[in-house]
Amino acid sequence: MCALVCGAHCPAAGRGSAPGESANACLFLLATEELRKLSWSGIPKPVRPMTWKLLSGYLPANAERRPATLQRKQKEYFAFVERYYDSRNDEAHQDTYRQIHIDIPRMSPEALILQPKVTEIFERILFIWAIRHPASGYVQGINDLVTPFFVVFICEHVEVDDVDAADISRVPPDVLCNVEADTFWCMSRLLDGIQDNYTFAQPGIQMKVKMLEELVSRIDEPVHRHLDQHEVRYLQFAFRWMNNLLMREVPLRCTVRLWDTYQVSPPCPAPPRPRAAPCARGRLPAERPRLCPSARSLPRAAEPEGFSRFHLYVCAAFLLRWRKDILEERDFQVRAQPDAPRRGVCQGLACGELLLFLQNLPTAHWDDEDVSLLLAEAYRLKFAFADAPNHYKK
Repeated sequence: MCALVCGAHCPAAGRGSAPGESANACLFLLATEELRKLSWSGIPKPVRPMTWKLLSGYLPANAERRPATLQRKQKEYFAFVERYYDSRNDEAHQDTYRQIHIDIPRMSPEALILQPKVTEIFERILFIWAIRHPASGYVQGINDLVTPFFVVFICEHVEVDDVDAADISRVPPDVLCNVEADTFWCMSRLLDGIQDNYTFAQPGIQMKVKMLEELVSRIDEPVHRHLDQHEVRYLQFAFRWMNNLLMREVPLRCTVRLWDTYQVSPPCPAPPRPRAAPCARGRLPAERPRLCPSARSLPRAAEPEGFSRFHLYVCAAFLLRWRKDILEERDFQVRAQPDAPRRGVCQGLACGELLLFLQNLPTAHWDDEDVSLLLAEAYRLKFAFADAPNHYKK
């Protein structure tokens, strides 16, 4: 993976003469695809910062072009700061800034976020993003999406295993500026794919919660019926799962591991190739050799569906991970009213305790192995349902 990240497999990509342009483009494409395959199972910490920048499409695969790209994008971000940030106290923007200022201290890890320099960085990133995206503006939940990028990028410059213990004041100012700009652009690319989650009334999240409910009813009807009988609505617990991409449900280290996989499209089975029409003499025409696209026709970066689509199946697997606890009702026995013995209408704290369990699932000790099992189950569900839509429909 190190060689791929450093561009060793495609040293000449994008800078050859016209006759060699297609060959260089092939090398570029192969290196990118190999990197995506390797990243599916997790990215080693030393190469994670650069790999995330590559997978998000923020940086080009050609290593020789990266320094110039970084310099240009960092300069562009701070031009936005200079242009917009002083308007945070204007009447038109003060409500946005005030809400950001209120939300940041509620984030985790507190020991990192509450350091003054980090707080200022997060305020700038969120305010500039909100100003540049008036269709949604700032919505609670977006603030959490800054943290994984910032933590991954800052860990490249601090010598501590636990980011909570990192003293950001020791990081050189120019390095902090670079980390801030990189975080802004990578977060922006992520939000480009899920912005309907944060527009008015958050239709993207509403739709995904409904899809989760339908999916669970197809996968595990007893769990779905159990939640319905106990009057636990999916919006009551799954809205946050979609809004924060499970960041409030699992430790930060698990979120980072999840995002390793989310940043690459899940490997799906290739669709069957259509059979070619026979020639006049009844023979199949000879298949034309596949031509490698030129460098100009290559996409900037394959759009990952992890954050927008695969997350749905991760949430389904996450819910069903607790199937036994939910159905056994160990600590939340439900009592039925005499006039509704079949419905199981809740009294007192019974239903509230079931909902409280779903809103505070015991994941504090989760590690990479737990996340890998969750992703494997999510991929199994996606393979069975997303790639076989008739199984998904009633």
